[in-house]
Amino acid sequence: MNLISNKKFINLSIILLLPIIFSLIINLIFSVNLHHDSLLMYLNFKFLYNYFESYNVFPEWIDYSYSGLDASVLYLYDVSKIFFPSIIIGKFLNINSYVIYLFNLSLLNSIFLFGIYKNIKQLKYKHFIFFIISSITLTFTFLHKAFSANLEVFLLFPYIFYYLRKFFINGKVSEFNKILIIILIGYINSIQYFSIFFIYFVGIFFIFFALSDQK
Repeated sequence: MNLISNKKFINLSIILLLPIIFSLIINLIFSVNLHHDSLLMYLNFKFLYNYFESYNVFPEWIDYSYSGLDASVLYLYDVSKIFFPSIIIGKFLNINSYVIYLFNLSLLNSIFLFGIYKNIKQLKYKHFIFFIISSITLTFTFLHKAFSANLEVFLLFPYIFYYLRKFFINGKVSEFNKILIIILIGYINSIQYFSIFFIYFVGIFFIFFALSDQK
């Protein structure tokens, strides 16, 4: 039992630390800094970070944008809800906002990779497959180029796939309920019109598994 627990702990540690190490390497050694949409998202995050650091509250109004703009636009569209706890932690530990943001992007990668691991953990060559998928995911540096809070929708797809597959295996409604909860979380955390992809994804794989089950 302890051996199994230790293996799970090691696997979770690798999934958590691998994106962090990779992010630090490509930024600090290879100088692949944030750019494109990811840079814009960081600048918005930095504004919230600096404001909270100075006033100990989050802003309600942006004075310099469009002669004044409701700050809710940042909360709804540009900065992931997952990132807000890191602002408070970063202020308390006095960590640079850029480093905090890199950790946030790494956390998103870890969430995605853990979902992948859940789907392949029963396979014989799971470690090799996970290594290949992780290498492809991380070396594309996608989140460093075009990250947007909208794209967090796709990070949850492996979990939907996992529980949808379990639903067709055991027929338990509870598995489908988990899918609905995941979709709700993704819907709340992203721009709502972008969440239509959840419907496409679930619909396509529902048909796929249904046809496979009949065979």
